[in-house]
Amino acid sequence: MTRRLAPLVLIAAALAGTPATAGSYHLSTIAIFNGENGDDPFGKIALDGRGNLFGLTFAGGAFGVGGAFRVDTGSGKLTLLSSFDGSNGAFPFGGVSIGPDGNLYGTTLDAGPGGFGTLFRIDPSTGVVSTLVAFDGSNGALPLGGVAFDAIGNVYGTTTIGGNSDLGTLFRYNPATGELTTLASFDGPNGGNADGGIAVDALGNVYGMTQVGGDSDLGAVYVYDAAADTLATLASFDGSEGSNPFLGNVVLDGLGNLYGNTNFGGVDDQGTVFRIDLATGAFTTLVSFDEDSGSFPYGELVLDGRGSLFGTTPTGGPGGSGTVFRIDLETGSLETIAAFDGTNGGSPYGLAIDSDGTLYGTTEAYPGGRGSVFRLTAVPEPSTIVSLAIGLGGFAGAALRSRRAPSR
Repeated sequence: MTRRLAPLVLIAAALAGTPATAGSYHLSTIAIFNGENGDDPFGKIALDGRGNLFGLTFAGGAFGVGGAFRVDTGSGKLTLLSSFDGSNGAFPFGGVSIGPDGNLYGTTLDAGPGGFGTLFRIDPSTGVVSTLVAFDGSNGALPLGGVAFDAIGNVYGTTTIGGNSDLGTLFRYNPATGELTTLASFDGPNGGNADGGIAVDALGNVYGMTQVGGDSDLGAVYVYDAAADTLATLASFDGSEGSNPFLGNVVLDGLGNLYGNTNFGGVDDQGTVFRIDLATGAFTTLVSFDEDSGSFPYGELVLDGRGSLFGTTPTGGPGGSGTVFRIDLETGSLETIAAFDGTNGGSPYGLAIDSDGTLYGTTEAYPGGRGSVFRLTAVPEPSTIVSLAIGLGGFAGAALRSRRAPSR
C-alpha cells in the first residue's frame, strides 16, 4: 500500500487577539492554546448540554502529537483532557463528536497499533482514551475526517487511503460488539480520498464528499444507501460549481436538502457552498467565494434552524486571515459576520452553535499562542433599540455597543 495523500494539500494559517465586532455579531476570544494545553485546534468541535465545548488539537499536549480539550464556555477555563502518545494514535485532525452514550468519539490521522491511525473513544469525565479500531491499510488508513452516529449509536467515518483501491473507505463501528465493517471502498469513479465530515440521516443513510474521483476526477458527493448496502454518486464536481473538497463537510436540514463546501472551483476558483435537493437531485451553487468574501472554505457547516447556514474560510476576507460567514438560505445572500486579521486570530476552522444562536469556533493561529477558541454573540439590531426608546417616551435607550492560502 502506498502511504500518500494525493493530492492532499496542507492548509496553513495566518498569524493571529483582541475582541472585535463584525457585522451583527460580537467576536471575543475566550481561550488560548499555548502548546502544553494543545496546539493547532482542527476539526469538529462539540457542545454538551452544560456549556462545555470539546475538541482536538493536531499537535501539542503532553507528547507533542495532539490532545483533546474541554472549554467551559462560561468561565473560559481551558482543560487538556487527554494527550495522544503514538501508541493510542497521533495527530488527530477530524475533531470530536458526542455520542449517544455521552462519550467523545473521533479519529487520529497516524500511529496507533496498526500504524495508520485510530478510531477512539474518550470518557469526558476522566479523559481516558480507548482505542476502538487500529487502522492497518487493509481496513483503511489515515482517517482525516470526523465521525457521525446513526439512531442506534453506530459510529460512521471515512479513511483517506487504504481499502481495496488504496483510495479510502467508508466504515461503520458497532460500539456494542466492537465490530468494524467496511461499507465501501472508494475506487476513483465513485470518488477517492474521503477526508471530510459526513452526515447520517434517520434511516442510516450516510452522505459525504471525496476530494478526487468522480466523472472529472475533481471530487464527488456520495450517499451510502443503508437498506440497499450500495454507494451511489449524487454529484461529480466539474470546477464551475466547485472542485476538490479538501476537508469539506456536509450537513442535512429537515427539508431533504444536503449542503456542502468545496475548497476550490466556482467563479474565482476559491471555493463554493452548494445545496443538493435529495428528492430531485437538483444541484445549486449558493456562493462562489473570492478574496474579499473569504477564500477556500473548509471545516464545519452548521445550521441554526432559522434559515441560516454558517461556515468558515481560512484566509481572505476584510482582514485577510479568514472569516466566519452566514448564508441566508431563502435569499442566498452571503454575510461576513467575523473577519480575522491576525490580531484577533487567524484561520478559523471548527464551528458549533448553541440553542440561543451563539456560535463558538477555533482558530489555528493567535498572537503569542498556538490557536484560540472564540465566541460570536448576536448583537440586537439598532432598529430594535430605536423602537424601544420611542416606546419609552424618548428616554434613553442603550448603546450596544496563512501562513498562506491553500495551494492546489
